[in-house]
Amino acid sequence: MGFVIAQVNYDSDFQDGVARPDKIKTAEKRTEIPGFLWKIWLRDENAKRGGGLFLFKDRPSAEAWLAARANQTFHSAYSNITVELFDVDEELSRVSQAPLDAAAA
Repeated sequence: MGFVIAQVNYDSDFQDGVARPDKIKTAEKRTEIPGFLWKIWLRDENAKRGGGLFLFKDRPSAEAWLAARANQTFHSAYSNITVELFDVDEELSRVSQAPLDAAAA
């Protein structure tokens, strides 16, 4: 078993005055998720799209996080939310200098 990326995409109006405090609280709580290593937040204001790339230490951790989110209520600023899980090709990722060793530490 190896690293897993969860790719999340959503539509958003990016009304930061409304959603930003919620995002900051969410970002601060990420370290409490079992198996969570890091998240990169994605944002395209012109296309009104956002999302994130989450790195988990393994598939069971990513699947547990995804199952817990299934019953979560999302802020009204988000719609058309999609989540996909991908196994990380560690060999190729290391060749292209992905910091997997630092993530595993």
